[in-house]
Amino acid sequence: MSTKQSSFLIATVLMLLLLDFTVDAQSSADVVFSLKRYGNIVLGTDITKALPNAWKDACTFNRSCAIVIPGGIFKVKEGIFKGPCNSPIHFQLGGTLQAPKSLQGNNWITFERIDRLTLSGQGVFDGQGKAAWKKNDCHKRINCAQLPIVSNIPSAFLLNLGNVVVFRHLL
Repeated sequence: MSTKQSSFLIATVLMLLLLDFTVDAQSSADVVFSLKRYGNIVLGTDITKALPNAWKDACTFNRSCAIVIPGGIFKVKEGIFKGPCNSPIHFQLGGTLQAPKSLQGNNWITFERIDRLTLSGQGVFDGQGKAAWKKNDCHKRINCAQLPIVSNIPSAFLLNLGNVVVFRHLL
């Protein structure tokens, strides 16, 4: 076998192993909570109310479940996702969750007290950084107004396999 063939074979095997580790929320969950269930969810829609309703249903469900956000850009004013939950939750982000340009509060997206949370997908948490950074002077002085952020996750165990991140023991 030539070096080229060996390299191709090794690359193929590694790719198959990587695919084997990739989790698909819809196939691994006992039930899927699609945002489309929670209102007229179309591109550009504000899903600030729909998202916590999906979270509440998923968090109280007694078997593994997934919250699936489809592709596209969706507005979210604030998202607070609290546990403890009854079972593992897979949060699959296919689109973009976009913060408002004028943010309120100390945090934008918060995951609290959740065990066995998996975040995956090709989606983006868009905090509108370009617009937000103009509203403070933290680059000039230490005592400045902090902008809302996607919450820091202290003492978390992270397992990152490509696009899959598993959070355990979030307190």
